[in-house]
Amino acid sequence: MTDGNERVGFARRLRTALGLMADIRGKDLLTAVEFMKLVYPNERPLVQGLKFAGWALDLVWSRMPDALRHVSIDKDISRTPYWQTAPNPLADHPWADDPDSVLPTEADAVVIGAGFGGSSVAYHWSKHADGNLVILDSMDPASGSAGRNAGHVVMAGGAYHGYYVYRSVLKYLPEVRPELTKTECSEIAARFADVYVRALHASHELILETIESEGIECDYVRKGQVHVGEEADMDDVEAALSLAGELGHDDYQRLRPDEVKRMSGVEAELDGAVSAGAGTWHPAKWIWGILGAAIPSGKVRLFTRTAARAVERDGSGYIVRTDRGDIRTRNVVNATDSHTQRLFDDWLDIYPDGKLVWPYRVQGIYAEPAPETIPMGVGVITGLGFFAKIPKGGTVFGTDHSPVKPHEAGRIDPSRFVTKFMSAELSRLWGAIPMRITHEWTGSVGVAPDWFPVVGPMDDDRLYILSGFCGSGSATSFNAGQYIVFQILGKECEPQYHPPEFFSPMRFTDPRRYGPQPVST
Repeated sequence: MTDGNERVGFARRLRTALGLMADIRGKDLLTAVEFMKLVYPNERPLVQGLKFAGWALDLVWSRMPDALRHVSIDKDISRTPYWQTAPNPLADHPWADDPDSVLPTEADAVVIGAGFGGSSVAYHWSKHADGNLVILDSMDPASGSAGRNAGHVVMAGGAYHGYYVYRSVLKYLPEVRPELTKTECSEIAARFADVYVRALHASHELILETIESEGIECDYVRKGQVHVGEEADMDDVEAALSLAGELGHDDYQRLRPDEVKRMSGVEAELDGAVSAGAGTWHPAKWIWGILGAAIPSGKVRLFTRTAARAVERDGSGYIVRTDRGDIRTRNVVNATDSHTQRLFDDWLDIYPDGKLVWPYRVQGIYAEPAPETIPMGVGVITGLGFFAKIPKGGTVFGTDHSPVKPHEAGRIDPSRFVTKFMSAELSRLWGAIPMRITHEWTGSVGVAPDWFPVVGPMDDDRLYILSGFCGSGSATSFNAGQYIVFQILGKECEPQYHPPEFFSPMRFTDPRRYGPQPVST
């Protein structure tokens, strides 16, 4: 690190710029394309490319050299996600305490994946069912995206609240319902956004109740999520605020620049927004907490480090084949999220192009200390990244949302260029301070074709899925897990937050199923 007042000269800028260029790999070009779309979303491709080239040149020659002179990166930097550095009470369960444990050959339900979705199903099963459920994970609980994310408990998706799914559904609709007018498409997309936000809000409230009733220690703080608006995404911020007003989503509110600074510590020049009910937490501790509450019921058995290899038909049920043996069951829940295309490939022929949930990469970074002006417990987002100060005194931050191939889902393969870029973003927003980066990692989230969650049966029988949360799984999954349990038990959810006309994966199997018809006027 260098003194904060040191002047960055030509030689240092040149060395930094060359070092940044040397860090760039093929996958970083995909990230660059995604950044270009975010920074200049409304320009024609040629203009977009030219403007982005100027932005990138200023970035590597000016902004990043200025910021990175304060940053050191550990030579032996850890690729363990920060959240997974806490002691995992369910690591190697049950083998650590009982090496002679045997996988059961039968169960009433088998859940594959012990992350946000699978653990939520297990918890609600322990409260509402009488049979036995087996939950499997190829590693340990919260070892996937549940232990590699931003640490935000959201009230809606992405940086733009309900507009996050509105614009994706609006883009997807003409592909499957070309007969609809623009007005009809907009009405349908707005309904998707509305039901999405309401499901998230209900799920977040259920999370709060559970944290209190179960006494789960997961560093939960509820002070909102601030979106720092910038010139490149102000059109989207305004559209998001407008949609929230139309749909009555009063959780999402405008912030004037002085309010942005008061809530986030960022010196803003433009208006931003806040999702007032959002919070921050330790996501892995949440997973360990709800599983820890479910297992003592005697209805839930967790088997870690047990990889599911295939799911096959078995008469009126299924066989789940694992590397420790086979389990016969009447009900299977796919909670593998970004691993769906790989593990359930044989079940996806009914979906267009054999695709249902595609993996997208996200990168996380941990640095310490955190700038003093970052408030504790407030999630901060921009069009390009996420940030959160944690009780230990450091910062978890990151970015990226680019597609990867199914066999790359879950792979920890961070980009050093992205690490440096986001470190420069951190310095740009809160001011450059001496900072040491100790962890960098990647995770993957599942994304459906319309960027809207899939919750319900993924075949014509009792193979269920909760996935495609597009980065909002921290909140959405908990209530969705209860819905899946009620589906298995044949019970009605009241109120119904996951109506199948919106959430069912079957919406992709027939264009006539996609999107409820708009009300005639």
